[in-house]
Amino acid sequence: METRRFPMIEKQPEITALCPWCGQGKTFADKPADIRVSCQCPFCEKFYKIDFSTMRAIKIRPKPNSQK
Repeated sequence: METRRFPMIEKQPEITALCPWCGQGKTFADKPADIRVSCQCPFCEKFYKIDFSTMRAIKIRPKPNSQK
């Protein structure tokens, strides 16, 4: 079986949202969209939500686990 290799095209994401807690964690997006995503920063380990339609990062606290 023949293996074909395709050239890799490096494309930088157009949008970068920084962690509102520490400013070091980054979340990347290709374009604005009508979606909200919750993230955990790999540096400070705090949570934040990104609204990709307005490109705002908002500090949030996780809800306690109710299954304990």
